[in-house]
Amino acid sequence: MKNIIFCLFILIALKSNSTDWDLFPLEQRSYFSYPHFLAEQELNLYYGFSCFKWPKQSQLFYNKLIDSLGTIGDTTFYYSAESTLPFYFFTNAQVGQSWTITSDYWANDYNEIAITCDSIYQTSFLGITDSVKSFSMVPNGMSANQVPISNFRMILSKNYGIIEMVPFAMFLEHHPSIDFFSMQIVGLDNGAIQRGYSQPLFADYFKLSAGDILFWHYHRYPSNIQQPRIEENYRDTITAADFYADSVVYTYDRVIEHEDLSLSFQYGNHKYFRRADLELIVESAPDWFTFGTDHNLDSYISSYNPTYYWSTLEMLVGADSITGDTITTIRAITADNALDTVSCALGMTADIFREIIFNNKEGIISYCDYAWGDDCLELVGSRINGIQNGNISLDVDDMQISSLNELIIYPSPVSNIIKVSSRFNLINSDLEIYNCVGKLMKKSKLILPEISVSDLSAGIYFVKLNSTQGSYAGKFIKE
Repeated sequence: MKNIIFCLFILIALKSNSTDWDLFPLEQRSYFSYPHFLAEQELNLYYGFSCFKWPKQSQLFYNKLIDSLGTIGDTTFYYSAESTLPFYFFTNAQVGQSWTITSDYWANDYNEIAITCDSIYQTSFLGITDSVKSFSMVPNGMSANQVPISNFRMILSKNYGIIEMVPFAMFLEHHPSIDFFSMQIVGLDNGAIQRGYSQPLFADYFKLSAGDILFWHYHRYPSNIQQPRIEENYRDTITAADFYADSVVYTYDRVIEHEDLSLSFQYGNHKYFRRADLELIVESAPDWFTFGTDHNLDSYISSYNPTYYWSTLEMLVGADSITGDTITTIRAITADNALDTVSCALGMTADIFREIIFNNKEGIISYCDYAWGDDCLELVGSRINGIQNGNISLDVDDMQISSLNELIIYPSPVSNIIKVSSRFNLINSDLEIYNCVGKLMKKSKLILPEISVSDLSAGIYFVKLNSTQGSYAGKFIKE
C-alpha cells in the first residue's frame, strides 16, 4: 500500500466569518493528496484562521522562504519570494470569467497563465454532495517535455472550499524541469463535519502501556575523528504508563547492549512527555513553523531549556503492515533557534541541527542531534499490545539475557494476582519477593505461573526465581 506524505500550509484569512465559495473556510482543516518524488503521495493541509495576520516575509529559514496567503473580499492572494507579483484567485467568478496570473520568476520559459471559470455543477466528494465551480488553466507558452498545467483543473466547492487544485506556487515558479500536478482533497474537518483523513492529536502519539517493548539503535559519530565512535542497542520495557491532562509519563527498564556485547541494566527510568512542549509540534502543519521545548537523548524533554523555533516537515501516512491501522508519522527540525519572548527576536545557533520523528503507534521513534557530529537514537523494533514489529532481540545469546533479566511479570500495577512468564519452564523454581529496600517479603516454590500478592502493601517489588537453568529477575508495582 502506498504511503502518504503530508505537507501543510496555513491560510491566513483577513475577515471575521466564512462566506460561500471561500477557498479555505475558516476553522476548517482541508487535507490534500500530493504526488511525491519517491513514488509515494504527499498531502497538504490548509487551515483557515479567523483572527491572525501573517505578512509577506523574505526571511530564509532552513532554506525555506516564508510565503503568505491572505483573503480580502472575494479574492485570495498568495505571495511567494520567487516572484514580486502575486497569485490571486476570484472565488466569486462566474462562468466565462477569466483572469491572468503573471510571474517574473527568472527561470520560467513563459510568464502568464490564464484561469477561466468553465462551469458550475453538483458533484460528490468524501461522501458530501455540493455545488462546485470548475476552472481551466492555459499558459501563454510551453516548456519542452513539461507536463503542462492545462492537463489539470481547479475545482471549488461552495460550502467546503477548494477540493482540487494546482499548488499556487507553481503559477509563479514553473521552471522547465518541473512538471505541473494537481492535488485532490482526501479529508476535511470543520468541527461539525469530519470526513476522510483526520490528523492525530497529542494523546494519539503517546499511548503505550505496561508490557510494551521498544528496541532502539544508538550511534554517535563525532565530527572529531580522534574521538571514539559509539554503537549500542537499547531494549526498553514499559513497566508503567501514567496519563495526565498535561503530560504522559512512562516508567521503563532498559537493557543496554554495548559494542563488546556486554550487557548492563537500568531500572525505574522515566520519560516525560509534556503537552505544552509537544502539542504544537505534533499537531502542527507540515511545512509550517511552531514553538516547543528542546529535546535531549536522556529524557526526551528538557525542562531547563528555552523555547525553540521548530519547523515541521513532511507527514507520512500509511497502513500498519500487520493491523492495517492508519499510522501517521511527522518529522520536525530545529537549529536551536531560541525565541526571546521579551524582544520577540529569533536567535540561531550555528552548526547545530536537531531532528525528531513521531508516529501515533510508538510515539517518538527517532531523535538525531547533529551538533558537531552524528548523535542518533532510532527505533528499529517494537512490541505494542502483544504485536511485534521488527526485531526486538539483542544480538547476544538469549540464555545470557534470560539468566539475567528476562522474567516477564504482568499486570503492573497489580492488585491481587501477578503472572510470570519466561521462555523456560520455571515451575518448582524457588520464589523470592523483595521490597524496594531489599527486605525479603515472601518466599516459596512457584507451583503455578501466577502469584498472589494481595497481602503486600502498595509499593515496588522485585521477584527472583532460582532454577536449575539460572536466576531470573523482574519487577512489579503493587497498587
